[in-house]
Amino acid sequence: MHLQPLFVMLAALAGPSRDTVPLYTDLGDHHVPITTSIPLAQRYFDQGMRLVYGFNHGEAIRSFDHAARLDPNCAMCYWGVAYAYGPHVNAGNGFGRRCCGIRGPAPGALACAAREPRERAYIAALAHRYASNPPADRAALDSAYAAAMGEVVKRYPEDWDAATLYAEALMDKRPWNYSPPSRPRHQSFFRTRVSAR
Repeated sequence: MHLQPLFVMLAALAGPSRDTVPLYTDLGDHHVPITTSIPLAQRYFDQGMRLVYGFNHGEAIRSFDHAARLDPNCAMCYWGVAYAYGPHVNAGNGFGRRCCGIRGPAPGALACAAREPRERAYIAALAHRYASNPPADRAALDSAYAAAMGEVVKRYPEDWDAATLYAEALMDKRPWNYSPPSRPRHQSFFRTRVSAR
């Protein structure tokens, strides 16, 4: 009996290794420049941003983590992992609690390692999102992060990613509750504009 061809076929049917992180070609071309000398790390970071904006946080984490493995000195790659693990409108408290187990440098070390002031600002803002001992009620953390992202937007008003992250931070303060009681949800939400200026 020839077992080798059978193993080859089974391996092919099983798909790529769980350690393999594909580079997708159908997610658009959104680019967020970061400090890295490794072009492939930049590509994986960009993919992570596209995935997290598409609410595929699990795959975004894999992309950011792979970028960090490609360039262990890339502070924003670690930021991406921490950001993607955070709470969001579709997964509040429980998702953000897992961030405490992330491998990699502490936020203070990341901020020092980041070469660009914009990157340091993103990292410093994200540090407000977490606590070493996560509380059951995240309201204070969510408010602190939103305020910190608001400051990032004031410093970098042309940075659309900062504005997007700020808008999401404001939404995370009241997930799926964006309307005052006097208005139906859909009317209030779609009339709301976030202005950082």
